[in-house]
Amino acid sequence: MPKCIEKHVKFKILLISLFFYSCTNNLAVLSLVSTQDVDLKSRHENIGLVKGEHKIPYIWFFPLGEINKIDKAIDNTLKKNNIDYITDANVDHTLVHFYFFGFSTIKVEGVGWKIIEVKYDPLTGEPTN
Repeated sequence: MPKCIEKHVKFKILLISLFFYSCTNNLAVLSLVSTQDVDLKSRHENIGLVKGEHKIPYIWFFPLGEINKIDKAIDNTLKKNNIDYITDANVDHTLVHFYFFGFSTIKVEGVGWKIIEVKYDPLTGEPTN
């Protein structure tokens, strides 16, 4: 390839890389996490793998909200899946930027737990489950 074309191609690659980039980091691995009060002595059931996120838009590297809100991402996950707490949680941060706009996303993934509501027999007052 001629040198002038090679320099032109390298310049285009550099220019494109300046306008678009993305990266992902693992922020935390948590054994048990919740943003609300939970009675761990009561019985809970495993509802399986749950996911949630908190997304913040960017304009020219300036966020339009509070960044790194791990508690907001956890709270969104709890509310979205109607659960009390998450075990074996993995928290990741992704930043994607296109030209002048972009977004930052904090994703939470783990095992969700929901409280088992105790049902009582109306005649005896004894728990049925």
